[in-house]
Amino acid sequence: METCTISLKVNGRTYKLQVPPGETLLRTLRDRLGLTGTKEGCGSGECGACMVILDGKAINSCLVLAPDCDGAEILTVEGLAPDEEELHPLQESFINHGAVQCGFCTPGMLMSAKSFLDKNPRPSREEIKTALSGNLCRCSGYKKIVDAVEAVSTNSSFHLSQGESNIGHSFVRRDAIEHVRGISKFGADISRPGMVFGKILRSDYAHARIKHIDTSAAQNLEGVLAVVTGQDVQQGYFGVDIKDRLVFATDKVRYRGDAVAAVAAVTGEIVKKALRLIKVDYEPLPAVFDAVEASEPRAPIIHENLQDYEISFDTQRKGNVCTIANVKLGDLDKGFADSDVVLEDTFSTQIQHQASIEGHAALAEVDARGRIKVWSTTQKPFAMRRYLSQSLRIPISSIRVEATKIGGGFGGKLELIAEPYAVVLARKCRRPVKIVYTRDEEFLATTPRHKTLFWVKSGIKKDGTLLARHVKLVYDTGAYSGNGPTTVTLSCQLAAGVYRIPNLFIEGYCVYTNKMNCGSMRGPSGPQTTFAIESHTDNLARKIGMDPLDFRLKNLLEKGEKTGVGQTLVDVDYKKVVNAAADDIGWRNIKKQENVGKGMACIFWLSGGWATSATVKVNEDGTV
Repeated sequence: METCTISLKVNGRTYKLQVPPGETLLRTLRDRLGLTGTKEGCGSGECGACMVILDGKAINSCLVLAPDCDGAEILTVEGLAPDEEELHPLQESFINHGAVQCGFCTPGMLMSAKSFLDKNPRPSREEIKTALSGNLCRCSGYKKIVDAVEAVSTNSSFHLSQGESNIGHSFVRRDAIEHVRGISKFGADISRPGMVFGKILRSDYAHARIKHIDTSAAQNLEGVLAVVTGQDVQQGYFGVDIKDRLVFATDKVRYRGDAVAAVAAVTGEIVKKALRLIKVDYEPLPAVFDAVEASEPRAPIIHENLQDYEISFDTQRKGNVCTIANVKLGDLDKGFADSDVVLEDTFSTQIQHQASIEGHAALAEVDARGRIKVWSTTQKPFAMRRYLSQSLRIPISSIRVEATKIGGGFGGKLELIAEPYAVVLARKCRRPVKIVYTRDEEFLATTPRHKTLFWVKSGIKKDGTLLARHVKLVYDTGAYSGNGPTTVTLSCQLAAGVYRIPNLFIEGYCVYTNKMNCGSMRGPSGPQTTFAIESHTDNLARKIGMDPLDFRLKNLLEKGEKTGVGQTLVDVDYKKVVNAAADDIGWRNIKKQENVGKGMACIFWLSGGWATSATVKVNEDGTV
């Protein structure tokens, strides 16, 4: 491989390096110098996570070629405070103002702020916002970050508790110092001796039968250590609610992005080249991309063996509809007949990606006894262990999953993503294998929030009393069910709402389409359902000329009453909460102004969760 010699002064130390002509400064810093505080979030200069200071100027290191930096002086987050006993004022201010959350964007934020304050030590708040506009943070609302930078510029102080008791006041995060120093280890930062790199070949078709896969050219490429397809792996069906998915598609692909093969090689560039050498012979099939169309009897069938899949609960399944959930109460026809006003509305929402700044990453290592350890950006390490056991038919006792620091999850890191591919490659080549998703892969093959369609019909009396409601909701779960069935069931409960409705019928449908499968995102079903039901509630109030607040107060459930799904409200006072919120914003005193609106929405959420288990062994002396 062609290389060139460069000299870089990084954090006060000079390095002589041999790098390929096309290598970015980001890769040099991370892979050659081990300075993993500089993060890769997008690879296209959009997020700012890779920001470093180059000859006094903050730059996106993912956009700058390392050879072009020959002779340059570079400062990374690790060099902000070389003395381990002290922090840079910006680092200390970020901690004290609570500006550090997941920590993935923090190094880039700090470097942008440092470069800016060096040139403009007394900026206005608006100037600070502008200076940080090239840095994205998915966790915060940016306010605390701006507060932290502003505090340094004005030499003001603000300190959080670091005492033994944190009750009654704010306190410092346990991992805050690691985050601001850039030494926290996220998924892509983990490295093991002899580690190689993996990547997944994905379908270019939304729906097609796999006729043949030729991996010979890829296997013969120098530097390639393993090439794996579904024919090389003992696979088991897996899934959150319905076991309808395999790690590698074998009979057919069901969305553009379905995995058909994986490669491990000594460098990332060789992996990419090997993927291009794999030839897949497809027979294209008709595809369907709309959930309503997919529900029709004549729609192309995505899962021909739907009835054979193992499912964790009883439900009706037919065609492309993998789950049907119903809520019934009272006499719906009579409720509408007794109503003075009947209103129908239709609402829709689109797919929404979690868009964590950190992408998915997994590293798998197999020891001499065949035991597997996986480092993963997962939010559910115990469930991940179970999913790996099911999908690869490996005894769960042979698998250990260690959750790394997570650079934003928001529900998007709950399911199997990169982990099984790292495992099968590591088992084949007998070396640790790391897979890190690019931003393109994140948008192609992860689990965003579901696209939905809601049809809502309600009947009310002239005084605003709710008598009847019929809701039909359709969730597009994509090519595989994921947590779609659970999400639809939750949506049916939420659609019953916090209101007293004596006559109710809610029907929910979870439908396969030839798109990436969807999953959890910050209250699965909550935002979609609340948007539809509460918008409809406002429309009902407007229809009879009633204040939306008064309409809600008239129909809110009270303590001791049952919800539409039969849950008794033991210790709930919705009216007290709603009145307090209305008073807090001065609902009845807000004057009408152009381009200024007011609104209110009511939502409840479920408590409780999934159980797990752990074993702790204690020695006679009390040590664990």
